[in-house]
Amino acid sequence: MKQLNPLVKFTLHFLLWLIPAFVLWWFSVNSVILPGLRIVVGEMASLWFHQEQVELHESKGDRWFVRTNLLTKKQPKDQSQRSRWTVYVSPLIIYTVGFPVLWAWFLATPQRRIFNQIVGNSIIFLLTTIVLWLLVFHSVATITASGGAEFIYSYGYLYPAPIYSKLLLNSLSHIQLLLAYFGCGLAVPIIWYAFNRNFVKKLIPQNDSIL
Repeated sequence: MKQLNPLVKFTLHFLLWLIPAFVLWWFSVNSVILPGLRIVVGEMASLWFHQEQVELHESKGDRWFVRTNLLTKKQPKDQSQRSRWTVYVSPLIIYTVGFPVLWAWFLATPQRRIFNQIVGNSIIFLLTTIVLWLLVFHSVATITASGGAEFIYSYGYLYPAPIYSKLLLNSLSHIQLLLAYFGCGLAVPIIWYAFNRNFVKKLIPQNDSIL
């Protein structure tokens, strides 16, 4: 019986590796991947917003919640209390789908699996971090852009809240969406190809049939 074409053989291996890759992703996304992303995104958000004192926390379900020092328009009559904005950011899991697909691509490739996985996952992690940071930024900045907050309460003092333009938020929303599609889809084969160009040449022999 004639052996399978290398391309067909690789494709079958990739499809078989998808099953354990997605099983591993499903059990690790809420315990490892998203908590790791939350730490990095939270640090970036707290440094960017500064006076807003943004704190990113885990929440039940497929979301995070963001505590801010942005004061709501309606405040309690008791001057010793302040009502602040809390923002929920979701969905989250959908932005991590690129990880298991990348795992399957590299596991199906019989060379430099460990090194490629480390570097490849680092790139996907960086892209996902940027996407989720833009999601957090848009959620918080929309509060002042829509007129939902005028002041920041920080350490007993009131500061005027920065008002972000709607044009900026609309532009960042489109950029975030494009990066999300790129990180979950197109970036995966591009990363794999960048590390396996010689292997790709072997997959497509010039004068060979598919079977």
